Amino acid sequence: MFAFLVQHRPTVMLVVLCITVFGAFTYIKLPREAAPEVEVPYIMVVTPYIGVAPKDIESLVTMPLETELSGVKDLKKMTSTSAEGASMIFLEFEPEVVLSDAMQRVRDRVNRGKSELPKDAEEPDVRELNFSELPIMIVTIAGPADEEQLKKIGERLEDDFGAVKGVLEAKLTGGRTREIRVQINPHRLQHYSLSMNDVIGAISAENVNIPGGDVSAGAANYLLRVPGEFTAASEIEDVAVKRVGDRPVFIRDIGEVIDGFADRSTYSRMNGQPAVSVSVSKRTGENLLVVADRIKEIAAEHEKSWPEGVTYQVLGDQSRFIRDIVTELENNIATALILVIAVILFFMGARNSLFVAVSIPLSMLLGYILIWAFGMTLNMIVLFSLILALGMLVDNAIVLVENIYRHVEEGEDLVTASVEGSKEVAGAVAASTATTVAAFLPLVFWSGIMGQFMGYMPKTVIIVLVSSLFVAVGILPVLTSKVMKRSKTVRDKAQRGTGGLMGRYRALLSWSIRHRYITALLVTSSLVGTIMAYGVLNHGTEFLPDTEPDQASIAIRAPDGTDLEETDRVVREVEAILDAEENVDVYVIETGVAAGGSALFGSQAAANQARITVDFLKHRTKAKEGDKVRIENTRKTIASIRAAACKIAGATITVEKRRMGPRVGKPIAVEVSGDNFEEAGKIAAHVRRDLSAIAGATDLNDDYRVGRPEMRLRIDRGAAKRVGASTGAVASTIRTAVAGT
Repeated sequence: MFAFLVQHRPTVMLVVLCITVFGAFTYIKLPREAAPEVEVPYIMVVTPYIGVAPKDIESLVTMPLETELSGVKDLKKMTSTSAEGASMIFLEFEPEVVLSDAMQRVRDRVNRGKSELPKDAEEPDVRELNFSELPIMIVTIAGPADEEQLKKIGERLEDDFGAVKGVLEAKLTGGRTREIRVQINPHRLQHYSLSMNDVIGAISAENVNIPGGDVSAGAANYLLRVPGEFTAASEIEDVAVKRVGDRPVFIRDIGEVIDGFADRSTYSRMNGQPAVSVSVSKRTGENLLVVADRIKEIAAEHEKSWPEGVTYQVLGDQSRFIRDIVTELENNIATALILVIAVILFFMGARNSLFVAVSIPLSMLLGYILIWAFGMTLNMIVLFSLILALGMLVDNAIVLVENIYRHVEEGEDLVTASVEGSKEVAGAVAASTATTVAAFLPLVFWSGIMGQFMGYMPKTVIIVLVSSLFVAVGILPVLTSKVMKRSKTVRDKAQRGTGGLMGRYRALLSWSIRHRYITALLVTSSLVGTIMAYGVLNHGTEFLPDTEPDQASIAIRAPDGTDLEETDRVVREVEAILDAEENVDVYVIETGVAAGGSALFGSQAAANQARITVDFLKHRTKAKEGDKVRIENTRKTIASIRAAACKIAGATITVEKRRMGPRVGKPIAVEVSGDNFEEAGKIAAHVRRDLSAIAGATDLNDDYRVGRPEMRLRIDRGAAKRVGASTGAVASTIRTAVAGT
């Protein structure tokens, strides 16, 4: 084979050129993303039923759907949460399930069970949990401007971000929504013998946009449309509800039309100033760095036209992390090249060291091509694996080039030395690579979510090792057959430099062979001693390392039934703590938005909850102190925030630092189950108190909720019947009067 390769040198050099050009192009075009795309075998069924208490949600919505879904094929576990105004059912399937098929089976079951649900409940929403669609960054706009102005700025950014190639969704949160409110005077309504349904019907009948078909006029044909939608609040005032005697009763006669804002349901601030945020999610397979750079360019262009003092900050920027890893990889490659050239230069001369050095970029470029061919992206696991494999790339090349060089020193011509030298060690080189591949191969079959996540590491290492073997045995012999040069001076220098070391090594080797039993005992004792030392001195075990946090999140939960203003009072106390921390750069608060895990599925309204995202200063400025000091400072800051937040009364406050890796929940979870929900809640409280006494346990919480206080209005059916009203009509009128339409 080697003789064939050497004889067809031009073809091999053409292959080298193709690998170089196509590999560089592939490296530039490979999509970058923070984490590998992981298909999570979870499906969630969400059924909104606004204004209904958790107990009623459970009996009317959750239990009928659970009964229907319990027989779905490949279902591993089903859990549900019945909260105020919504039912959420989580379905966990077996890891090997085809998720699209499971989604269809769940939809079929839900459609069958819809007939058992209340008629006024909303349509159940069946959705797949896709973590790859989570935001890659959040652009927060804040400043000394009113909320209406900030929202208009956010809406323009939302539109422009959504138009960027590769963006899946841009979503605006914060600010107040414009609302035209018809405030009815109940006494005036009673005076004219009208009902709320009369008012609603009159407004709905006028606010229409109805197509009228098509008409012909001579040779022309026209579409006919009746545009009746309101264009101004004053038009609503002139709507006639009913005729009383000879005169119509208008909306202005029984109430007032107010052009303003909807009732406040959230507060959003950045560093104490009013704010709105636009979260950006990218499409699967798109280059995260390209999308992120374009988003930042658009935000910077828009900022020039904003009022003075209004500015923006980018939080949760995944591109920053990926860019750091890519830079680290490139630096490692450059460092490896320099070190390899320096070492091989000492032993084999300048020209021969280049043969080994050239194997690094060629192997990496070929690896990029194969990574692209297998549909992989450059994410943090792949990049880490490339750095890990970098040190193993040169092993094959060094063995092969050194053996060819030995043949050259023995007087063989370059072609013969390249062919024979390669033949001698090709088997050993291939076997060495195969043993390393065999060590990583079992990880490819790692099952479950973590298997999908970490499986990119063995795949990448194997790809790069195979690439290095191809370069060593398929390309290097051709290069050495043409340009290798014997350097007696360099070899003599190398032998003089290592002569003393080799002498000591020979003496130690000779002693070990003569005293083989003592040597075996020493090796065994060292092995046992190492194991024992690890058992005594190790610092515990964890799956993913505790890395330097770049962000922290704070979840605030006041008792159920707490209104928005009281929750925001607690939030302002936490803001005061953050303002006092020097290491905190930016924080964004959202009061009235579900905190914790529920926030993963969208910004759900919750007046008694809030969430705060904190960015630390060291990630925006180049600190003079070392990495270890900066990491320790950040950890102290988080501990300080946690300690101060625990002293705030009126809410449960949880402080968590951001972690890399897939979302696998809390490190330890204790489940309490039983037939009596209230009793299970009491037991959970006892368990929580006991666990809090364990050293190192922080941020303990449970998901037992008693629900909001409820006022029940019992209808006097006899009295309602005497005035010609049904219980349903009375309930509908109350709902319209309190919650609107």
